[in-house]
Parts: sequence; C-alpha cells; structure tokens
Amino acid sequence: MGKISGSFISLSRDRMETEILMDTFLNIDDINLLKKIFAKEIDKTKLEPKIEYLEFF
Repeated sequence: MGKISGSFISLSRDRMETEILMDTFLNIDDINLLKKIFAKEIDKTKLEPKIEYLEFF
C-alpha cells in the first residue's frame, strides 16, 4: 500500500476546514451580525440583509 504525502493530507485538511467554516458562515441568521460584518458592502450597495431573502444575501 502506498504512502499518502503530508502535503496531500495538509491540503485535504485545509479544504475540509474551509468548507466547514464557510458552511458555518453561510448559516448565520443574525441580521445585526451580518450588518456589522458587511457594513462596507451595505453602505456601497444600499442593500441590507432581511430575513425574507437572507438565503440570497
């Protein structure tokens, strides 16, 4: 059986952690927190997150 290189394991772990982080981030449903995180973008676009279309924000 062949060996798995350390760089492959590291890359796989990095991808897994990134996916978990993004899934967590995308599931934020606290409107006030989103307004703080995206304050600059909201100021530029004048679009604010609303619960009705939160999944598209």
